[in-house]
Amino acid sequence: MIGLIRRLGKFCKEFNVFETDATDTNSIDIQRWATRIYIFLLLFSISGLLLDRGLRVETQLVEVENPSSELYVKLQETHSDISCLCSKVSVSYGSFIESNLVYESVCSSGFVSQTWIEMLVNDITTQGHPGDFRASASLIFQVLQGLCIRAKSMLDVDIQSFYDTKFISNYLVKEDKFNTSTEKVIGEFLNNSYTNFDHSMSILSSFMHGNLLVPGIGTTAITFLQTLDGSSYYSAVIPRNYMSSQFPFGCMCDHNDTCSIASGFYNSTVFDNLVISYWDNEADVSFIMKNWFVSCSALNSLLMSSFEESFLFNQTALNLIGMYYSWSSNSVLPDALNLNESNKTNETKSTFSDLLQTLFVKEQLHNINYSLYYAQCKPQSCSYSAPKKASFLYLLILFLSLYGGLSVPLQFIVPYIVTLLMRRLRRTTETRADTGKFKSQLF
Repeated sequence: MIGLIRRLGKFCKEFNVFETDATDTNSIDIQRWATRIYIFLLLFSISGLLLDRGLRVETQLVEVENPSSELYVKLQETHSDISCLCSKVSVSYGSFIESNLVYESVCSSGFVSQTWIEMLVNDITTQGHPGDFRASASLIFQVLQGLCIRAKSMLDVDIQSFYDTKFISNYLVKEDKFNTSTEKVIGEFLNNSYTNFDHSMSILSSFMHGNLLVPGIGTTAITFLQTLDGSSYYSAVIPRNYMSSQFPFGCMCDHNDTCSIASGFYNSTVFDNLVISYWDNEADVSFIMKNWFVSCSALNSLLMSSFEESFLFNQTALNLIGMYYSWSSNSVLPDALNLNESNKTNETKSTFSDLLQTLFVKEQLHNINYSLYYAQCKPQSCSYSAPKKASFLYLLILFLSLYGGLSVPLQFIVPYIVTLLMRRLRRTTETRADTGKFKSQLF
């Protein structure tokens, strides 16, 4: 082992890349020193560059042609920066969304049936106290029926219009972002529908109030036909004046269309044709309808009345109404609504006005199918960045390239520099030796 080490040491000491025919000691020393420096510089340069390239992690762009939805999902899990170019830029919402609106049960109940509306009509409707339930109920439920039909038909048209609207994007949108943005668009679309309907209702109410339109049940105003001389007549429309604990000084429908009194079963007609009043414990009334009101118009009467805290959810109250109407034994009352089902969305809907804010929509069910959207987009290609380390073959080629590129110039430069350094060193040594010899002779 020791002999091997000695031979190896001798080989390294005598190894000479720049060997020539020269036999003098100085030339051989220069060649050996040049060899050592050459090998050191060559190995240091190559190893440094190889180490740098070997440890460096580069980013490369990977492209996948016509990826399937399954492959895209897998790639998205590992590469968050994946980007796919769609072959179809615009896609209709209806191709990947199915919207179902669940309406309040009152709009599909017997309370909006024509049978129930006709059952509510009797002699008191045109002759009795305007605050009497029997005087206004038929017209109020006709309004409810019309609003339910109008709301549903309007939303059906708007939903179809939304289905035809285009979703535009050059690139495939990721599922979570796609679902969020689509739900937001649906919400904005429905809110626009609610707002448009509310505007139309406001215009209708303003038109009715501004022109003092008089319904047949006389809740807004009454019409007088009078004569002054027995031969000529003139007519006058005089607004009703509502008086109650809420309006102790009176409320006239030509100034305020929210005038109201409690609805119930009154035992008398109105003594003063211009005033409709209800005072607690003073009115001649058999039964007051809880949270149900009579206002200037049938529309306002409905909107001011309570939804969840009314007789609509109370079968006992419905049966009591039947007693006051004296319906025949063959008459069938609508079933009371289920309060638990109405409260399923955990939202307070105190009046019909609250229900109309969302067009009687109780729940929105939207099925967003991302797979159908992906099929419509049909990406031509997807690209993503991936880390890449240098391969062994690349490092081998790099090593050979570096060796070929460095060895040749080093073989010319190193011997020349070493020769210059050795000559200068020898000259310096000789000068010092001559100086020492001169000093010794002098002294």
